[in-house]
Amino acid sequence: MKVFDKVIRTNLRAYVKLSQLAIPYLEETNGTIISISSIASTHPTKLGLPYDISKAGVDMMTKVMALELGPRIRVNTINPGATQSNIGPNAGLPVQMMKQFEDLMAKRAPLQTIGRPLDIANAVVFLASKDAQFITGANLVVDGGAKNSRDFTGKVVLVTGSSSGIGEGIAKLFSVLGAKVVVTGRKEDQVKRVAQEVQELSPKRLKPLAVVADVTKTDDLNRLLNQTIQTFGKLDVLVNNAGIGMFAGVKDKNFMKSFDLINRVNLRAYLRLSQLSVPYLEETNGTIISISSIASMLPTKLGMAYGISKSGVDMMTKVLALELGPKIRVNAVNPGLIETNIKTGNTGVDPDLIPIFEAQMVSRTPLKMRGKPLDVAYAVVYLASKEAQFVSGANLVVDGGLVYNAGG
Repeated sequence: MKVFDKVIRTNLRAYVKLSQLAIPYLEETNGTIISISSIASTHPTKLGLPYDISKAGVDMMTKVMALELGPRIRVNTINPGATQSNIGPNAGLPVQMMKQFEDLMAKRAPLQTIGRPLDIANAVVFLASKDAQFITGANLVVDGGAKNSRDFTGKVVLVTGSSSGIGEGIAKLFSVLGAKVVVTGRKEDQVKRVAQEVQELSPKRLKPLAVVADVTKTDDLNRLLNQTIQTFGKLDVLVNNAGIGMFAGVKDKNFMKSFDLINRVNLRAYLRLSQLSVPYLEETNGTIISISSIASMLPTKLGMAYGISKSGVDMMTKVLALELGPKIRVNAVNPGLIETNIKTGNTGVDPDLIPIFEAQMVSRTPLKMRGKPLDVAYAVVYLASKEAQFVSGANLVVDGGLVYNAGG
């Protein structure tokens, strides 16, 4: 109990007390609190009881403070895995034993290495920046799962569903940062519009590849990838983004029709295009980033088909991270309520009810606002950058803290 008390005082109570003392000053600056937790909060270990409890407490502190302190203060946590530090000597562990432990952790990590303090620092800086203005209550796992790190000059980025909404924002941000971008969607006029705007945003006026394609059709996916390689010669970043949102109850006679369509677009297309892209991403040590949703963590009535598709994306991300490391990193972004054109589609919901629903969600969001496509794009760019070189198999939640308060 002596060890337990000391660990809790240092790793948890001090965090809570200093955060409490800092609140008046952070409210004046619309500031942010970032706490260093650990993957030990979700991966209990023998002999690690005091440490694991302290870090689980930090994670819960973060979620509750995000609810209490929004919208003026954002609160997030970094959960590192095995990272180079002096924790071994400080804990009285022999140097050789610590080296054996680090070697073992590196072998178990899909990226086949342990992290550096700079990997953690990069994650902290991202969460403290304006790029993360719609992120609160999140746990960013940095466990293997810099200069000019946001310069994507020479990189080739393929974003599905990039003719509108979140995908359009992602494609445009990568273009601003110097990437060669592939714009694709089902509607030719929208694809052409976004492609022209993407080129105008490119510092060197690089012409994007514009491809009209339906992600539910295997031939279209093959053509999309083949044209990408023929045009640019390689692929560095695949962003699976194309998606639909339709709502139907299990008693609805058309439920299975909706279920099949949603999973073809939101899950099967992600998996198939990822599979096709693997050989090219291995050549570039590339990355796969999939747009999921907080719906994967937050079941809702009438949302079973959509929630299942997004839960599948989350699991796909974790399994692919295990399978494809160390050459390819795989992560997901889980947005909450974002300003998009989804309400103009066939959602199965009365259009007149959507503004009411959105107003309710905003009222429940600690940051008291909806996110913008650019908020999601910033998260994607971070995960694709060198700053996230030790991040794989992670879900980065971009929802203003809604996931912890949606049922309130």
